[in-house]
Amino acid sequence: MFISFFWATTLLLPKAKGKHAKHTLGVFMLTTFLLYLSQVGFFYYKQGSFVYFDAIYTFCTLSVYPFLYFYIQSLTLGKTLKNVSYQILTPAIILSLLTALFYSLMDSGEQSTYVHTYLLGREKITLATILIKAQTYTYIAARVSFIGLFLFTLIKGQHLIRKFNKEVSNTYSNTDKKKLNWTYNLLIAFAITSSFTVILNIIGRVMELNISSPIVPLLLQTSFSTLLFSIGYLGFQQEYDKQNLEINTAYISPPLYTEKPNLNYAYNRDLLKNINRLFINEKIFRQKELKINDIAAKLHTNRTYISNLVNSEYNCSFSDYVNQHRVKEAKQTICEHPEKSFDEIAGMVGYGSLSTFFRSFKLSEGITPSAFRKKHCNSETTAH
Repeated sequence: MFISFFWATTLLLPKAKGKHAKHTLGVFMLTTFLLYLSQVGFFYYKQGSFVYFDAIYTFCTLSVYPFLYFYIQSLTLGKTLKNVSYQILTPAIILSLLTALFYSLMDSGEQSTYVHTYLLGREKITLATILIKAQTYTYIAARVSFIGLFLFTLIKGQHLIRKFNKEVSNTYSNTDKKKLNWTYNLLIAFAITSSFTVILNIIGRVMELNISSPIVPLLLQTSFSTLLFSIGYLGFQQEYDKQNLEINTAYISPPLYTEKPNLNYAYNRDLLKNINRLFINEKIFRQKELKINDIAAKLHTNRTYISNLVNSEYNCSFSDYVNQHRVKEAKQTICEHPEKSFDEIAGMVGYGSLSTFFRSFKLSEGITPSAFRKKHCNSETTAH
């Protein structure tokens, strides 16, 4: 609860422009704060607070994943809270209002019976009134809706993140701090933890088991606290999103081939030949922060043509294609110039940092540059 409140205030207070994603994440954190705040009465057995907080709990439970989805949309699609589709919040609004309505129509005896017997006691009510039954069905509908919203966010969120990462790979040669891998991994971790919570809830109600060990809630709350802090921290650090991508992919050079809507074989071969000339002869990959727009501007064509051609011809993204050339030249430089440091070599072939160079090299060759030098270059240098 306190972690959520901390990040909610941290992310919502700044008024800087271009921080829509962070503000959306702040709303998500505010929702989780209210969610955990509404649970205080439950864990401290303050039954009287249920009448007031149960509707808030229902709304927050059913809106926490939609707001997480809105955050992913703001990162990957550039949407703000002003232009997202709020239809996904329909279950939260309807079921929370019904929860509040039924509580208000119940007398004190019905409220006490529902809270003590069903919510706290987790027992079936034998002589239930119409209002108690209605509230019980609302509770069940909320749990079912939660599972549906959870699955929707998981599936759609993964799709948006993968699509965004693919677009980044087909735009930049250096994708460090641009891809949303951390968002993808934390979404999966959040989904696993939520699934575990749902499963325990089902076991407790359907199989009527009383899990009284404090270890289980301790592990769950520690997991959620760690995940929430990680999401807040990484989201606060995240500077790259769809807005940046749109700025950097804006076309700046008028294409010469716009009169050819259907690319034919000869045009593809000619374009591929020119791409190879830039990379093999002119070694354009040495340019740090090389973008596909730079290639398009030099060849007076559309960036989409180049991206599609590289994807289909070499079965890789633009960033992978650039890194293939960089690693190939790095291998040659390592052996021909043993006096040069890896930091120098990384800069020579176009990498912005040594860590990126090491990561790309190992991903391509399966070994580190140091191991490559020992294995392939020492013997060649000695023989020479």
